[in-house]
Amino acid sequence: MDEEELFDEEPPYTCDPHHNCIDKFIVCQEELMGLFAICPACCERSDSSIVQQEGTFVKIKQVCASCGYHRFWQNQPMLHRNMPTCNLLASVRAVSFAISAATPSL
Repeated sequence: MDEEELFDEEPPYTCDPHHNCIDKFIVCQEELMGLFAICPACCERSDSSIVQQEGTFVKIKQVCASCGYHRFWQNQPMLHRNMPTCNLLASVRAVSFAISAATPSL
């Protein structure tokens, strides 16, 4: 596998069956991107960008020109590599709420 393939490889995240029970946070984009401004390998400034955003899912690419360090980071695991876990949980909760709101009280 050459360096370009390694760089583009998706992180091997899997879904935790208890993901519904863990805490989730709302974070401002500027604050989140600030966490990727410094290279964790050499402590020099690094470039970072959001490469994918879908609902509550965000994927960030970080590259350091000084030492060559690079990584992808994502804020939540994927189900079968194509559905962000928290997006699915939010959809299920929205449907549950809609059904409960539409059901007449006895």
